[in-house]
Amino acid sequence: MPHVLIIHEVADYPAWKHIFDGAAGIRKAAGERLYQVLRHQHEPNKIVPFSA
Repeated sequence: MPHVLIIHEVADYPAWKHIFDGAAGIRKAAGERLYQVLRHQHEPNKIVPFSA
């Protein structure tokens, strides 16, 4: 099963998450079956969106 792992820093997590959630249909149509977004404990704008 292929996976994509990206370590990324965003300017504003709530704004990024809103757009990310809004693109769920696009990601599902492209084959995404599941995802998880991890956040750094001390730097909340540093994220790891993991999808399969």
